[in-house]
Parts: sequence; structure tokens; C-alpha cells
Amino acid sequence: MESYNNDLNPGTAMLIEIVGTVFCFLGLGWIYSGQAGKGILLLLGYWVILAVELFFFFLLSMILIGILGFLLIPAQNVLFGIISGIILKQDMEKNLLQADQ
Repeated sequence: MESYNNDLNPGTAMLIEIVGTVFCFLGLGWIYSGQAGKGILLLLGYWVILAVELFFFFLLSMILIGILGFLLIPAQNVLFGIISGIILKQDMEKNLLQADQ
């Protein structure tokens, strides 16, 4: 089981997670926090999701105008980054509370 580096700020980890995801790097906050396994799994899994989405987007764009796809992916990146960042921050804060006991 991986453990957090208790010297790290959960807010910073959340910010790294959100900003990283905007640039298609979901999981960087987890890696920063010391949870490299989870971070790499999120990163690779997210790239697979993006690859499948892009495949279908380009397939559909040959048939339809794909303007919505270019709007959907950045919005999705922000949404996934915020959700993952919040979960990471809560998980780290819970771990910090348990470490203090």
C-alpha cells in the first residue's frame, strides 16, 4: 500500500491534479502526493478514454461537423480534474488526520 508524504499540502496536490488534467495528465496530483500507482493508473486509463473518444470523434466528424467534440473534451478535462482533485484532497486530509492520532 502506498502512503502519502505528510509534508505535502493537500490543496497543492488538488491544484496539480486539476491543472494537469486540463492538459490531459489526469493523475499528476496523485503521483505528487506519493500515490504513484494510483496516479499512473489514472493517467493511463484516462489516455485510453481519450484515445477512444478521439477515435469516435474523428470517425463521426467525417460524417458530421465536429465542433461540439472540440468543446466537449476541454470541458471534460476540467471536470475530471476537479473531481479527481477534490477526491485526492479529501483522501489526503483523511490520511493526515489518521496520522495525527
